[in-house]
Amino acid sequence: MEAEPLWQELTALKGDRRIALLEAIAATGSISHAARQLGIAYKTAWDTLDALHQLSAQPLVISQAGGRQGGGCVLTAAGRALIEHYRHLEAEVRAGGAHAAGLWGRLRLQTSARNHFIADVLELQPQGLACDLICALLGGTQTLRARVTGDSVRRLRLQAGREVHLLFKASALQLARRCEERADEEGTWLAGHVGEVQIDGGQVELRLDGGSHLRYFIVCSLALYERLQLQEGAAAYAFCPAAAIIVGVEDERL
Repeated sequence: MEAEPLWQELTALKGDRRIALLEAIAATGSISHAARQLGIAYKTAWDTLDALHQLSAQPLVISQAGGRQGGGCVLTAAGRALIEHYRHLEAEVRAGGAHAAGLWGRLRLQTSARNHFIADVLELQPQGLACDLICALLGGTQTLRARVTGDSVRRLRLQAGREVHLLFKASALQLARRCEERADEEGTWLAGHVGEVQIDGGQVELRLDGGSHLRYFIVCSLALYERLQLQEGAAAYAFCPAAAIIVGVEDERL
């Protein structure tokens, strides 16, 4: 099999562009300068970093105070190692080497879900014909409850210790000022502080900054947002229904 068509497929799925953003940040010391260097919008750069951080056990970029321009950002050791690893794999693919499927899979996967996390299954709790997975998000202490069918457990070969992808839409999260008992459905309360807020007509998209480098994206009505009287930096909560989470695995047989 020729390596060049395979490499074209990999780079077309944005893995190389994500690494290029990290390299530009390392070179310029600034997300905005890196975005201009690559010819992309600042928000696109931020969204790309959020996507990378949700798939990483450790932060890849950190802010740095000081300097004539008021500070910037630098890559962490994990960020530098990711670039080195990726470029090493790039050389292997160009030379016709192995796929290195684990890292490629994480960098290649693109979905419509605004929230995408890597997690380890801690426990399976049968619920009649369904089964609840208690999962620990990669790189943090947050756990999520995800409900799947018994058939999915068998088909995906889910068990304690299995690494899974958890995906859910921003509209699935239910924003609140405090967590409360829910008798209507099973799920998980996520805590954090309100980050970036965007208002468009009657809808609001906001980022909830959780512990470690976790970021949760929420879409709600403008009426609800105004009723909650939340400001940037305020403590807030979001309820994630267990049934709203899509569970995926990397097929070990491929």
